Formats: sequence, C-alpha cells, structure tokens
Amino acid sequence: MVSAFVHDPPYLKRGVAAIDWGRILLLTIGLTAAQVVLERGEEVDWFANHWIVFGTVVAALALAALVGWEMFFKDEPVVDFRLFRNVPLSVGCGLGVVIGFALFGSSFLLPQFTQELLHYPAYQAGLVLMPRTLTMLLAMPIVGRLYNLLSPRMLIGAGVLLLAYAYWRLGHFTLYVGFWSFLPILVMSGIGMGASMVTLSTVSLSTIPRYAMTAASSLYTLTRREAGNVAYAALATLVARRGQFRRSDLVDSISATNPTFRQADAEFRNALLGAGLFSAPGQRRDLAMMNALINRQSTMMAYNDCFWLVVPMFLVVLPLLFLLPKEGVPSGTVEPAEAH
Repeated sequence: MVSAFVHDPPYLKRGVAAIDWGRILLLTIGLTAAQVVLERGEEVDWFANHWIVFGTVVAALALAALVGWEMFFKDEPVVDFRLFRNVPLSVGCGLGVVIGFALFGSSFLLPQFTQELLHYPAYQAGLVLMPRTLTMLLAMPIVGRLYNLLSPRMLIGAGVLLLAYAYWRLGHFTLYVGFWSFLPILVMSGIGMGASMVTLSTVSLSTIPRYAMTAASSLYTLTRREAGNVAYAALATLVARRGQFRRSDLVDSISATNPTFRQADAEFRNALLGAGLFSAPGQRRDLAMMNALINRQSTMMAYNDCFWLVVPMFLVVLPLLFLLPKEGVPSGTVEPAEAH
C-alpha cells in the first residue's frame, strides 16, 4: 500500500548520482565514538582511562572533519549544517538541547532515585514517571490547537517556566517523600514538556523551505537526542561526585564538638544499655548505622543538586525566545523553487 499510494513530492526527487561513503563514514565514526565515550566514561573514571581519551579524540576529529567537508564543499550534503543559518531553527535546536537534557536526564534520575533510596520495585519506579507521560499525551493536541491562537513565544515561555518550577520542586525532595508527592510535580512537568516541545518543533521548522524540511527536522532531532546522551553521562557523573562531596561535608560534622551528634549518640547508647546490648559489637553496629545514614543522606543531596542544575539552564535560555517569530503561522511561504 505504501509503494502504491505514498509518493515523494516533486521537489524531493533530486536523484543521487553517487553515495558519498566518505562523509557517511565520518558521521558514523564520530557519533559512535562519542556514544561509547558518554556511556563508558563514568565507569572507568573518564579521562584517567586511555581508551576514553582515544575515543574522545577520534570523535572530535571525525565530527570536525565532517563539518569542514560539509561547509566547504557545495555538492549535496549528508548533513546540511548550512541550515543553522536559519535563526528559528538554530534557536529551536538550542532550546531543544536544554529541554532534551531535562527530559532524558530526569527519565534517568527519577527511577534510579526511587529504586536506590526509596527502595521501590522496578514496576513502581516506572509508575512514578507515568503521570508525566500521560499529561504530555493529553497536552500535546491541546497545544497544537493553541498554536494558531497564541504566540509561540508565550507557549514556549510558559512551558519552560513550568519546567523550571517543577525541577526546583524536585530539588527539595527528602528521603521521606511518598509516591503521591511525585504526582503534582510530574503533571506540571508534563504540561511544560507538552507546551514547549510541540510548539518548539513546529516554530523551528516554520520558515524552512519545503525541499529542506527533511534535513532540518533531522538536525533538530539529532541535537535533542545527543543532548539526552550527554545528560545521561553528565548526571551519572554528577550524582557520584556530588555524593562524595556531600558525604565529606556530613562527615565533618560528626565529631564530639557537635552537640546534636553528642545528643543522638548518647540516646543511642542509652537505648543499647537499656536493651543490654551495649558492647564492642554494639558500638560497631552504631558506627555502621551512622555510616549508612550518612551515605543515604549524601546521595539524596546529590540528586537534589542534579535537579537544581537544570533550573538555571531553563532560565538562561529564556531570552532566546525573543529570536523566534511572534506569530505561529508565517505570513508567507517559501517556494520550492528556491532549491535551485
């Protein structure tokens, strides 16, 4: 049925005289090497490992060679980087990077947080993300209707501000948060994602000539997906490093000069004495419980730091909204003849 009824429009029938395997190979090597570096970097302590350094150099050289080849040769491009001269597309890709970082990063952090610290089973950890997904599903068609009625700047700005507030709230969670505490925050982030992503993808491509639409949408999708890959690597590293930093801060306050610690230690010792358990093994058990508590609290604070990191990213990109068109529907259309 597809072969019988679905046909390319005339302006897409450009024909390919020869496949440029060189640029395709550079693209494949660059993205593959970058993906391996991002996935394995945290496991092997990043640039302390020679293979990560080698992979980074390979990715950088391959992608730099690809960009240079595409920009200086005027023949048919594999990746048309010249489309970034279009301001709405460039701004849309920039905003899409931040939104993609937040979306994929939180999809990585929240299940890990709920399973590691709240001891949710995998099924319940998956249910935590469901309100955001369902809200996005409901919000997207509504936003599509509003696109022709409201300024895209307003829709995207409202979505980004909702996301910033939702992630700010996530940055205040504690170890005692309940399952239903996630609901209003994730519903809010689902509305923000729906409002910003639908509007952004539409307005970013609104001024692209029809013959270049496929290449432009590919660039937009690629930048957002690569932002997600960077988010996985960056946030995994940040959780580990901030956890160590927070733990060192908490350990510094565990001393005989801290009245809160002295009081808690005395109460615990009295409880052991009352139960007839105060002994050398009991003292070791006391230290083990204290160490476990510090580890849990420091990890919780590390997750809070990661959610906090996303908030200024949203606020910093807000001025870019003024570079987008004021109206969602462009006043004129670009004819396919401009391809020639």
